Amino acid sequence: MVRPDEEWEKHKASGTATKVKIRYLVNRGNIKEGTICMAKEKEAKELIKLGHAEYIKENVKSSEKTKEAIKILNEKAGIEPEINNKSFLDSFIWDESKVIESKVFPIDTHQDFFYYGLLLPREVDKKQRNEEGKEEVVGKEQKYFPCIITSRPERKLIMITQRTKEDNAIKFDSIPNALPKRWKLKHILNYVQGNSKKINAKELLEKVSSQYEKYVYIKNKVWYKILAVWDIGTYNYMNFEAYPFIENRGIAGTGKTKTMSISSLMSFNGGQIMVNPSESTLFRETDEIRGTKYFDEAEKLWAYNKSTKQFEGDVRTELINASYTKEAKVPRQEKIGNKFVTKWYSPYSPTQLSSINGLYGATETRAITRICTKSPNNDDRGESEPSEDRNNPIWTEVRDECYRFTLENWKEIKELYNNFPKDCGLKRRDLQIWKPLLSIAKFISEEDYKDILDFAIELSEMRLDELITESSFDYMCLEALKITILNYDQTDKHYLDKIKDMYCLKKGDEESKKDIYLNRNIGQHLKRLGFEKKRDGTGTYIISNKGLYDEIVSPICPQLAFISTLSTLSTPYNINNNKKDVDSVKISVDDKKGVV
Repeated sequence: MVRPDEEWEKHKASGTATKVKIRYLVNRGNIKEGTICMAKEKEAKELIKLGHAEYIKENVKSSEKTKEAIKILNEKAGIEPEINNKSFLDSFIWDESKVIESKVFPIDTHQDFFYYGLLLPREVDKKQRNEEGKEEVVGKEQKYFPCIITSRPERKLIMITQRTKEDNAIKFDSIPNALPKRWKLKHILNYVQGNSKKINAKELLEKVSSQYEKYVYIKNKVWYKILAVWDIGTYNYMNFEAYPFIENRGIAGTGKTKTMSISSLMSFNGGQIMVNPSESTLFRETDEIRGTKYFDEAEKLWAYNKSTKQFEGDVRTELINASYTKEAKVPRQEKIGNKFVTKWYSPYSPTQLSSINGLYGATETRAITRICTKSPNNDDRGESEPSEDRNNPIWTEVRDECYRFTLENWKEIKELYNNFPKDCGLKRRDLQIWKPLLSIAKFISEEDYKDILDFAIELSEMRLDELITESSFDYMCLEALKITILNYDQTDKHYLDKIKDMYCLKKGDEESKKDIYLNRNIGQHLKRLGFEKKRDGTGTYIISNKGLYDEIVSPICPQLAFISTLSTLSTPYNINNNKKDVDSVKISVDDKKGVV
C-alpha cells in the first residue's frame, strides 16, 4: 500500500481538504483519535478516498480508541457499517434513562425527581484585560446562575452546566433572563442543608385558608378550603394534565379583585393582576415564567356579535382556554438568523379570572365559579386590604412551606391523581376540573376531601350554563322573587307563600297554588342560588331587597337584575402590559452561554 505521506504529495494541489489537519491525522501513523473524531465530513471523505483509514488499520497499533476513531471517520465519510455489527449497535443509546430530555426550567419533573428552577446569586472573580491584553482579577462581583432545587434527598441543589446536562440527561429549551424572587434565600438554604422540618399538611391548609378568612367575607366556608387547596396546587400543577380556572363573579365591591390579590401573594410565581392584556404577553410570559395568571374585568375579553346574537372572544380567549390543559401548544413563526422557524409555546399555567357578567363558552366550562357577595355592614373585612400587608412575613412563610410541601409529597399526590376513583360522583369535565384539588385534599385529610367533594358535586349539579335559562325552574323562581320584592319593597322578608303566588301568576297556573311541595322546592332553589332562607312563626321566608337581589342575580342572570347597565360599575384600571422586574432577578446573556 502506498504510504499516506507519499499519496499526499499527489493530491495536495487539489485543495479538496484541509491540508494541515489531514497531516496531523495521518502523519507517519501518529494518530490523534480525538482529532479524527473532529474531522468534518468533507475531510473524512478525502481521507477515505486516499486510503488513509486502511493504512491506519494496518500500520497503527490496534486499540479501542483507534477502533472508535476509525468508526467515526467511516461514519463521517458516509460508509455505513453492517447492522449486525456489535460495535455499531453499541453506538446507539438503548437505556431510556440516559436519553437527554427537554424540560421546563421554572417547574417540572424529570426521571425520579421534582424540581423548581431558580436564579441564585454567587460571588465570582471580576476580570478585565490589562494593557498587555491578559485577563487579571480586579475584584469580586455578584452574578446570578441558573440552578434547580430538587426533591432528591442526596442532591437537592444542582447548578446548571454542560456537565449537569450529561450527568442528569436533561436540557432546557430556554432559561429566563429574570424570574420572580418568591422563595427567600434563607429558606432555600435551610431546605438544601436539610435543616427544615417536615411540613404538616393540615397546618399548611389552615394557614393558607386563614389568610382568605382574614380579608374576605364568604358565606359558605368551604370556599376558604377550596381557594387554599388551589393555591397550594399551583406549586404542583405540572404533575396534572389540566388545572381548573377559578372565576370570581359578582358586582363591584364584592371582593373579586381582593381574592386574586390574596392568591397572588401565595401562589407559585404569582403575577400581577392583568386587565386587557396583549396576545404576546399571554403566551410568551407564561412559557418563560410558568407562573400563576390573574385577569380582572374578564368580560372585556368578549364582545357581543349582533348578527349571531352571541358573545364572542378573540385570540386572547383562545390562549386563556389553552392555559387549562398541559397538552395545548401555541405555534408561532420566529426569525432565527435568516430563517423563519416554527416555535411552540406552552400557555399552560394556573389561571384566575374576575368578572361582573361572567365568562362565556369554553372558558366557563373550564372554571370553578364562585359567586361573590358583599360583606355585612357589621363585618369590617371589607375595609382591609392584603396589599397593605405585603411585607408581612406570613406570605413568605406560606410560599416557603408550599415549595417544601410539594418537594416532599409530589409523588404521593401524583399517585392519588393517577388512581383517582371514577365513581366519586363527578363525571366528564367536572371530574377533570376537580380532580387535581381533590387529590391534594385527599392527601391532606379525609375530612377535607369529603367537604370539598360534597361541595363539588353540589356545584356541578347546578352548573350555571345549564340552570339559568328562561325556560328553567330557577329562572321562574328568580322572576317570582323579583316581582315579590317590587310589590313588597318596604320589607326584606319575603314569605314563600307570596313568592309562590307570583310564580303561579306568571305561569298562569292557579292549581299549583294548592301544591304544598312547591313552597319547599322554590325555597330550596333560591337557597342554592345564594339567598338566605329563614323561618319564623308566620312561615318560611327569603331575606332580600333590590340590592341583595342584584348582588346574587346580576352575575348569573343579568336580564333579571334591577340594574340595567352593569358594566358601568367596573373599576377603571391603567393598562400596562410591560413586565415589572422590581421583584425579580436577572441573568446576563454571558452567564447563559453553554449552560444547556
